[in-house]
Amino acid sequence: MFGGWAGTAVAIGAIVSAFGALNGWILLQGQVPLAAARDGLFPRVFTKVTRWGTPAVGLVVSSVLITGLMLLNYNAGLVEQFNFVILLATLTTLIPYAYSAMAQLMLALTDRDRFAGRRLAVDGTIAVLAFAYSLWTIAGSGYEVVYKGSLLLIAGIPVYVWLKYRERRQPAEAERTAA
Repeated sequence: MFGGWAGTAVAIGAIVSAFGALNGWILLQGQVPLAAARDGLFPRVFTKVTRWGTPAVGLVVSSVLITGLMLLNYNAGLVEQFNFVILLATLTTLIPYAYSAMAQLMLALTDRDRFAGRRLAVDGTIAVLAFAYSLWTIAGSGYEVVYKGSLLLIAGIPVYVWLKYRERRQPAEAERTAA
């Protein structure tokens, strides 16, 4: 409709989008496991950083996992794989947003000293709208992304159970060693 230059403009936009998504993904794939490990929700090996502060273990493990995910989706074209990864990244980012929105609502409803009257109404409304938006956007990711993303999240539950088991076992072992 607009001639040959429009196709070039769309291709340049796609390249910028791909590099932007790649940069964001790389930043997240190292920092999220690092933060989770520091909070005791991920194995301690993810807290190790290089002398430059780079969470190398998180980057390597995340890269291996995303490569495996791409291989599972090998029959799709590059555009379909890119869309799938972007939507999956969006899903995994929006789930904490949804939890945070409900945590804000819970805080507003239970902390009567800080939240009363107009502030309670404003913060409660924002929290409910943020949760609704997160849920709407998650649903907009599509069935396949939500299904596979849910499976990936559920696959992390055994890691959490193992960490909590180890956390409880360590004080008991320390007491036996001291005795």
